[in-house]
Amino acid sequence: MSTSLTTFSFPTPTLFGPGAIRELSARMQKLGIRRPLVVTDQGLLGTTAFRKLVAELGEQERDKRWFVYGGVHPNPIEPDVREAAERYRQSSADAIIAIGGGVHWMWARPHGS
Repeated sequence: MSTSLTTFSFPTPTLFGPGAIRELSARMQKLGIRRPLVVTDQGLLGTTAFRKLVAELGEQERDKRWFVYGGVHPNPIEPDVREAAERYRQSSADAIIAIGGGVHWMWARPHGS
């Protein structure tokens, strides 16, 4: 069984699968994204996937040109939304990148990802 990169829009562009992180910079450029907020949970912050994301976005640029909200709960609660929205505003973010499972995507979609 082979795995492939999958993309769909409904209406938010979504990309997932092996190699998705490598596509990020090109897609950000195409969409005009310059200051994304990365939304995830505490458990993913120490993973290889997150380290790859950091490498793709530029470790030196963290908290300068891209930002992180790592407080999403497995079953998101109201403070998750309020805290992330405040982080989005404070950082002058222009997009949301969700990294993680379905809850991260569900959380990010109505927030303008």
